[in-house]
Amino acid sequence: MRHAKPFRAAGNVGGAEDRVIIAAMIPLTVPALGSEEIAAAERVLRSGMLVQGREVQQFESELAQRTQRRHAIAVSSGTAALELALRALGVGPGDEVLVPALTWPSPGHAVLAVGASVGLVDVDPEEWNAHAFELGPRTRAVIAIDQFGNPARQRELASLAVPLIVDAACSLGSSYEGRPCGSFGAIATMSFHPRKVLTTGEGGACLTDDDALAERISVLANYGLDPRALHDGHHGVPGARFHARAEGWNASLD
Repeated sequence: MRHAKPFRAAGNVGGAEDRVIIAAMIPLTVPALGSEEIAAAERVLRSGMLVQGREVQQFESELAQRTQRRHAIAVSSGTAALELALRALGVGPGDEVLVPALTWPSPGHAVLAVGASVGLVDVDPEEWNAHAFELGPRTRAVIAIDQFGNPARQRELASLAVPLIVDAACSLGSSYEGRPCGSFGAIATMSFHPRKVLTTGEGGACLTDDDALAERISVLANYGLDPRALHDGHHGVPGARFHARAEGWNASLD
């Protein structure tokens, strides 16, 4: 097992003037990165194409295939993926989004970022996932989470009367009733933070089968710039100020 080095901090702690040693922390995870990943990152750096580019396109293609999705849009983080999913679905001020009460803060933060309100839903004490989502008059969307890689009850969630976003940040590689996690919901989101099953250093993705949603997410992730703008007169999304493009060297680390 690899051990973390003690962290030394300066200052007055408990009246002591000397430097103190804070107990070493056991790392939550240690990314498995070796010479192949280093060479891939170097290849991107030498190419000069540090944002988007061929590596990102290949990563998106392979991710879509792995999750049986029509589209995979790589972005800068899992939190950005959640916010983009909400914005693409038109969620905004006055709306409510239901979120499991047991989760990392990112889903709630994404909801607040688009101006909507968060409705917390209790999780099942055995599986730690929420599945009993009671919709209210202002409920515009539901975020279900595959907690710690354990798939949520997708069959029950499929009958919801509002769009479902599945936060599959921890469940890449898991499956539910023969289907890969990431293949459920109007949009599923991924994170590639170093503690995830697959890491790109940082990064995230939105997965969807809807062509219109995929296009809107791609446009919103790039300051509202439609990639067709330079070719046929399109001008993107008015007022869009969001930036969440994927960096090429991140995609090379998968």
